[in-house]
Amino acid sequence: MDNIINKSKIETLIVFSIDICKRLIDDYVDFYIKYNWGNPNILNEAIKYCEETEFAKIDRVKVKELIHKVEKITPDTEDFENIEVSYALNSACAVLELLEFIMGHDKIHVSNISSFIIDTIDFKIQEIESGLTNDEIEDHPKIVEERKRQIAFLIINDA
Repeated sequence: MDNIINKSKIETLIVFSIDICKRLIDDYVDFYIKYNWGNPNILNEAIKYCEETEFAKIDRVKVKELIHKVEKITPDTEDFENIEVSYALNSACAVLELLEFIMGHDKIHVSNISSFIIDTIDFKIQEIESGLTNDEIEDHPKIVEERKRQIAFLIINDA
């Protein structure tokens, strides 16, 4: 995956990252509803900012402000007992990585975003199907589907 990310255009990677962040946001919302903690509106605000400015000049002060706001509503796994905190953490961290990426275009941030959704799917698989080996999880249809989706997205949109 890293090879494809490294060969992709910045504009494609921004759209790719936004897509993943949007797909992870529901997990944060579920966590917010269950624990009455955090603020999904801040994540949506950050994603919307990245959508609206993806090809325009970035306001670094605004991005740093958004990073600070997202950090404040990023849950700590030590503070909550259920697996939902991991999903919400991945969602918030993906948005933080997106903000970092639009500021500096370091493609490691996109790789991290890609990993956050894979990890979330992995956690959900393990919740339902405990006892799977790492190889079984890597070969699980949901993981394979997500990897194919990501590869196809980058190839199609970078053409």
